[in-house]
Amino acid sequence: MVVGHEYVGEVVGIGQEVRGFALGDRVSGEGHITCGHCRNCRAGRTHLCRNTTGVGVNREGAFAEYLVIPAFNAFKLPDDISDDMAAIFDPFGNAVHTALSFDVVGEDVLITGAGPIGIMAAAVCKHVGTRNVVISDVNEFRLDLAQDGCYSRCKRSNRIAKRCDG
Repeated sequence: MVVGHEYVGEVVGIGQEVRGFALGDRVSGEGHITCGHCRNCRAGRTHLCRNTTGVGVNREGAFAEYLVIPAFNAFKLPDDISDDMAAIFDPFGNAVHTALSFDVVGEDVLITGAGPIGIMAAAVCKHVGTRNVVISDVNEFRLDLAQDGCYSRCKRSNRIAKRCDG
């Protein structure tokens, strides 16, 4: 299995029925490939498709020489968005969606997990006006990365558990 689920690429081949893309287009895409035929897909609830496969998880991923995805999953990238920025659209979208699902303005926020999504969610929370952002993790390296973001506190999860009797 070839991994990789965050990617930017160039269209080098187009299916016979695909419209809206041309050879050479700079693209990225949604990594959850849905069937398009089940009840949820037909109702427009593709996020609930039981037949979902993941790029780089259940099918060959972005570190392969070529990546094949349905046109439905692909989107063109504007020239003013760098490859580096476009490559993080997937985790950044998750972070923004999660952080903005709650009214966090003026609140204290705990984010468990100082991985890419957690650190980006902390940045979004801080940007919209949370009072304090605390990030917990068991990985010191990730906590150091989070600390670089000047968040209020970064704590190892096991220390927090001890303070909370559990």
